[in-house]
Amino acid sequence: MRKLAIGALSFSAAVFTACYLIPTKLLPYLAIIFFCVGCFLLLKKEKWLRAFVISAFAFSFGLGCFYSKYNRTVLIAHALDGQTMEVSGKLLEYPIKGDNYTLLKIQIEQDNLPRLNATAFSGGSKSIPAQPGDILSFEAKLSPADIQYGKRTFRRISDNVFISASVKSDIDVTEGGFSISTLPVKLNNKIAALTEKLFPSDVSPFMKSLMLGDKADFNKDLSLKTSMSLAGLMHIVAISGMHISYLVGFIKLLLGNSRRSSVLCIFIVWFFVLITGAGPSAMRAGIMQTLLLIAPLVNRENDLITSLSAALAIILLINPYSAASIGLQLSFASMAGLYCFGGKINRIILNRIKKPKVKKYLLAPVASIASSLSVMVFTMPLNAIHFGYVSLYSVLSNILVFWAVSVCFCGGGIICLMGAVLKAPAIFLGNILAYFVRYIIFTARLVASLPLSAVYMDTPYGVMWLVLTYVLFILAFLSNAKLRTKILLPLSLSALSLVLAFSITKLTYSNCGGVITVHDIGQGQCISMINDDKTVLYDCGGMAKGMNAGDIAASYLKGRGRDKIDLLILSHLQKDHANGVAKLMELCDVEKIIIPEFDYDNNRYYDEISASAAKHGTEINFLSEDKDIDYGGLKIKLFSPRESSDINESNIKILASFGSYDMLCTGDASKSGERKLIDKHEIKDTELLIAGHHGSKYSSCPELLTSIGADTAVISCGWNSFGHPSNETLESFEKYGYTVSRTDLDGRVEIRIGNNYG
Repeated sequence: MRKLAIGALSFSAAVFTACYLIPTKLLPYLAIIFFCVGCFLLLKKEKWLRAFVISAFAFSFGLGCFYSKYNRTVLIAHALDGQTMEVSGKLLEYPIKGDNYTLLKIQIEQDNLPRLNATAFSGGSKSIPAQPGDILSFEAKLSPADIQYGKRTFRRISDNVFISASVKSDIDVTEGGFSISTLPVKLNNKIAALTEKLFPSDVSPFMKSLMLGDKADFNKDLSLKTSMSLAGLMHIVAISGMHISYLVGFIKLLLGNSRRSSVLCIFIVWFFVLITGAGPSAMRAGIMQTLLLIAPLVNRENDLITSLSAALAIILLINPYSAASIGLQLSFASMAGLYCFGGKINRIILNRIKKPKVKKYLLAPVASIASSLSVMVFTMPLNAIHFGYVSLYSVLSNILVFWAVSVCFCGGGIICLMGAVLKAPAIFLGNILAYFVRYIIFTARLVASLPLSAVYMDTPYGVMWLVLTYVLFILAFLSNAKLRTKILLPLSLSALSLVLAFSITKLTYSNCGGVITVHDIGQGQCISMINDDKTVLYDCGGMAKGMNAGDIAASYLKGRGRDKIDLLILSHLQKDHANGVAKLMELCDVEKIIIPEFDYDNNRYYDEISASAAKHGTEINFLSEDKDIDYGGLKIKLFSPRESSDINESNIKILASFGSYDMLCTGDASKSGERKLIDKHEIKDTELLIAGHHGSKYSSCPELLTSIGADTAVISCGWNSFGHPSNETLESFEKYGYTVSRTDLDGRVEIRIGNNYG
């Protein structure tokens, strides 16, 4: 059995290496080299070399598979880049409706195009009356899915999508008829609709996520999603081994541990995996559970490491780019942690409990603690890398809710089965089960609100603390110290270093003249100003970054000990200046918001912000005339917006002063707006200019550049199709002697002002 494990692990290692480390053009040559090495070792006919022979051949095969997939998918998609043509394909999932767009996932089916999965983006508010299996035809501009915002990304292709199509015409829909391949997604949709009817509206999004992996409505609730993330409970709503274990355990409880029930469990497990979308974590759990159930049927002992490695190899064989899936990495890291440490931690804790009666009642809580701790060993670094923070109290939150999650999952399934026949009793039971869901949500919010619920990696101190923690535990367990010392000593030192790192960071940003930070939020703008205990933000919105501007700003501020924002000034309410505000308010306490006085009918960002402000008790003020704000060492002059029907012209401009150090921000004002500003106000001896309109050629007029006396400019921009920053603007800055920094090239720009404002 271990020969399979060696081969599967070597194959998987090759795929991960090809995905992250080796240039694609070198893969065939390396595959040949490893194949030759395998042949050479095979000729030696030495028994002890068999593992190396298997590894060499499997590694060669893995490199070859990755290269083959690249040629059959990514290379073809790149050859179609920029072409506009007629596209016809089968709809794979129900259309996802956004505010001004519809997202369609299709499988292309026509002679002149490859049979690849694609996402099609159709603009406008018009709904598309189609369901999975229907054939859609339209004209579209094609681009490779692995290029997003001008950079290579594996996010879409890890989900087996290789082409992006921007729809340029009306979409013709032809009914596709019955197809067994679309049956799972249709069943998922019907069960989701039934769930909405059987459970109260405040818990149905959670129940759909828990039972079906349908997170569309769950993700819309920013407060719930944020709380679950910070509490370390997002794995609950990602279909994985936990759900399949609950499912199999419940069936075995009802039918007993017989061969017949095992066979039935295998069919039900794969039915569940398919209707929940067959994601990498669900596939991993399905394969491993199947092997676990089959082993006794064929009189073989199940080997966990073989099952785990075989599951990984099968998933990567289907789509090698799944190696880049965050879900897959976290799922297998969790299982690796359980395999290596779960049993040992469980035994260590239980051995400390001497009374048999007490031990009996503590078996479940101890198992929960052991599994949570063991899972964290390998998932914590991945969370730090992918999400920028680690949840400090995830063990606590898991212990508190695991029992309720099992009740909700199993109970929810029973209620849905009942609801298909007897709706009234099912609704009654759904209302009872809702209290268990509310308990989970309450616990998540409570844990998320605790001090240091998340440790952010946005500062070097956070990274150093995480690395130090691992080093301390490794050294402790390699030592000859007593078990209690091996646990308590590194844990105490880790806690002490965390408090020290947090205190140093907070003092660094409090005991200075001020810090101005232009955040790298893609194509948009977000500027934070820190002085003593005051924190002010100017704008919070961005596009083409792959991460919400509110997350980026909050991560920076909370990493520096800033949980409260005294003032948020929004120049105007457009996507690239305000789409991160709602998320920011979930993560930080925003005391006051100032926005321009304007007609906000049909402005989604005004609706979002006002709803969030009402929820969090944040005051919103409308600016119609000049206003001065004095925060001691930080003084801000707000220039009233111009009366205009153009939202860009009706924006708030500010002059922020840290003693004698001045920064001017003009938002998206045009050159005429800038001229009127300097004609009306005397702005002299300014040190820093935040370039208007992201470096557009329609801003940063010569009169402004010469009159304000600044010598430094920062352009907040990212990948865009507008041509920002324009060559004309860059040449103007050079002509007038400005030193220019750009967030698209330089990343986050931080300017620290000394205690004497030097």
